[in-house]
Amino acid sequence: MNVFAKSRTKFAHSEHPGPPIRSRVTVKVAGETPMEQLAEALRLLRVFHDISQTELADRLQISKSFLSEIESGKKEPTLQLLSRYATEFEISVSSLLFFAEGVAGTASRDTGRRFAPKILKLLDWIAAAKEPSQAVERKPAKREGSTARKQRRFGG
Repeated sequence: MNVFAKSRTKFAHSEHPGPPIRSRVTVKVAGETPMEQLAEALRLLRVFHDISQTELADRLQISKSFLSEIESGKKEPTLQLLSRYATEFEISVSSLLFFAEGVAGTASRDTGRRFAPKILKLLDWIAAAKEPSQAVERKPAKREGSTARKQRRFGG
């Protein structure tokens, strides 16, 4: 039996210099068990941060095949591994589990509507915090008094 009953495809736009690149990202609708929901949440977290399975497996100090099995729902992550995930993505384990609950839609629709904009803002804020600041600090222009302006303007 397939772990994920349905899947939807959408386009993701990656942030990089140059023309936009559209890549296909498949968003799988998780099954009914909490472990399937968690597996999908972990996969989406990795995809959101644009990290390959190989790179994340190296960071988490696990094999790529084990990571693949976790994301497909064939294996269950340990609490220690969830803690490493949370550390890697700079979120708490409880937030990770809350996200897993929300992925499957088990939270009520009203809850999702209330928290979804806040979560998206939080993810944007995290992404912006990781990018180097592009702002250049400038001093405000000095204002001359009206008398000094008139003297300069009319040569008086």
